Amino acid sequence: MCAWKRWFTVGRGMHGLAVASLFALGARDLSAQLVTPKTIPVHQSDQFDIFPTSRGGMAGIWIALDDTLLDPFANPAKVTRHRGGAFFALPYVHSVSGDRGGGRTVPVGGFFSSGDWSGAATVAVQELNRANVNAGAPLSDRSATNQYVNGVLGRRFRNGISLGASAYWAGLGAIDGVDLLYAGSDTIRQDGSLTDVRLGVTKE
Repeated sequence: MCAWKRWFTVGRGMHGLAVASLFALGARDLSAQLVTPKTIPVHQSDQFDIFPTSRGGMAGIWIALDDTLLDPFANPAKVTRHRGGAFFALPYVHSVSGDRGGGRTVPVGGFFSSGDWSGAATVAVQELNRANVNAGAPLSDRSATNQYVNGVLGRRFRNGISLGASAYWAGLGAIDGVDLLYAGSDTIRQDGSLTDVRLGVTKE
């Protein structure tokens, strides 16, 4: 707004009129596309539930209660609560109501510790079924593949203090519910990634 007012002030008088005329003669149409942000009206937690939890059927109550399996992935410093090693594989199937798609996911990972160091890692492969796709469409149009990788490393110090760091990356070929945003489209191409880096500290 300030820049526009400054130009308008200069535009007064004969000199300003000449500048304005040159500007008008040099103006031309430019092509542009208006993209409106949209919110996906689908609860997507099932798609990203690749981490182990001991309170999975409690509607997210782990926020108020300790969850020794899930806590290290929320606060990486809490991975130091694990001593020894453990392995997990948690295949699951999810679906979106109204026959709007779903998917199959196979997460594999484990916990480990050595002295004052502890860590965790998770790798998952996911296949999503797209909704409202013709039966004769190619397989690439009927399904998409996502990959997830997560690593956590923490160290215990004196006085019960622990520090930790984690890195999470997801390669996304599709997200549940996108077809609801673009109803009637012949083809929807999706491609993206998700990155999350965390530092955590806790004192027992």
